[in-house]
Amino acid sequence: MPSSAEPLYRLTHIDEIDPVSCPCGSARRAFMDDPDRIASLHLVESDGEAKCHYHKRMTEIYYILDGEGQIELDGDRFE
Repeated sequence: MPSSAEPLYRLTHIDEIDPVSCPCGSARRAFMDDPDRIASLHLVESDGEAKCHYHKRMTEIYYILDGEGQIELDGDRFE
């Protein structure tokens, strides 16, 4: 039975989101308008010149899809 309430899910096509500049290169950002700020999704394309930065109130989870390089987390470097 259909409900008139807002759905409890959100869908996106990340490849249809325009990229914006970020400290790591460019990012396509989904779900940024969530008023509860529970989660968002960023697809980052590195330009190879990432700038060191941090977030005061956000936890980031990195899932590397392609390529190789290093990442620095709290002063520790990882391949």
